[in-house]
Amino acid sequence: MPVLEIRDVQNPVVRWAKEHGILCVRVTPKGDKGWPDCIFVIPSTGRVIWMEFKAPGKQPEPIQTYRHRQLKEAKQHVYLVDEKSVGISILKAELEPPRLPEESDENAPGAPVGRFVPRPRTWED
Repeated sequence: MPVLEIRDVQNPVVRWAKEHGILCVRVTPKGDKGWPDCIFVIPSTGRVIWMEFKAPGKQPEPIQTYRHRQLKEAKQHVYLVDEKSVGISILKAELEPPRLPEESDENAPGAPVGRFVPRPRTWED
């Protein structure tokens, strides 16, 4: 089985994003290390997503972990991706419009168990 490299993960995700109208900027700062590899901008929502790509099973360097923490503290969405299917799934989820709880499928995983309906109470309750 061939060993997968970072480009085997990153390139298919970037290609998928571009095919679906997502803006993608590959980050290559000079001298300022540790920033995630790509920034994706979802046109329909304007949401910004940062992705750090790694070969399967590889871990981020300490400076990358530091940058990820900085971005998260700045309320940015940062993902560490080591499988192309995971990166594409993240982008697919971002393309879907947000749904209100009452619009969701009640049988779906994570759906609310029940709804609270206030009713008048008496002293006997």
